[in-house]
Amino acid sequence: MNIIINGASIGENMEEAANLEDVLVKLSRGKLPEDHLVGTVKVNGREFSELYPGQSQEVVVEKINDLEITTVSLEKFAAAAINDCTVFLVRLVESVQKTAELFRMSDETVANEYFAKVVETIRALLQFIETTRKTVDWNFQTSMYNGKPIQEEWDRLLEVVDELHEIQEESDWILLADILEYEFVPALNRWKEIIGEKALNYERCASN
Repeated sequence: MNIIINGASIGENMEEAANLEDVLVKLSRGKLPEDHLVGTVKVNGREFSELYPGQSQEVVVEKINDLEITTVSLEKFAAAAINDCTVFLVRLVESVQKTAELFRMSDETVANEYFAKVVETIRALLQFIETTRKTVDWNFQTSMYNGKPIQEEWDRLLEVVDELHEIQEESDWILLADILEYEFVPALNRWKEIIGEKALNYERCASN
């Protein structure tokens, strides 16, 4: 197997690897530049991107003649991902406001359909923040927002999400609309500011 990382050919024994995932894991343990992540992967000249979890396990080593990997610095990766998240948050706020409006109009069926989509989006947001936090070693206890640890904003966000689920189970739609508009939207806007500031910090680091 011919392996190229950032344009340079490397010699690496892959006899113990069974599939593409095994190869990438092995390379990540010593062959990638420090503080870099895998950016793009080309297998036999064609770009590979997992369409579903575990797809890389289906690409057996015997079928890989050429493997080309391009890495990206942790700073650039984080900056790009965080920038995407700010746009994501703007759209989420719009969806939450629309959902609150529908609950106040007593259109429960449509409102609950919107709310179900919002819940899925919230889950994706929480997962993104948690993953980013671990990936870039973002310490919520020492990082500050408005003079207080970001951990307080994180805990509050989780509390509001739990509160939304409880109120939905009680079918109190007006209260749910109030919590969405007057507690959840402000919390999301605060996180938009927190993440936006983090993005600026990474852009400064990446440009230096």
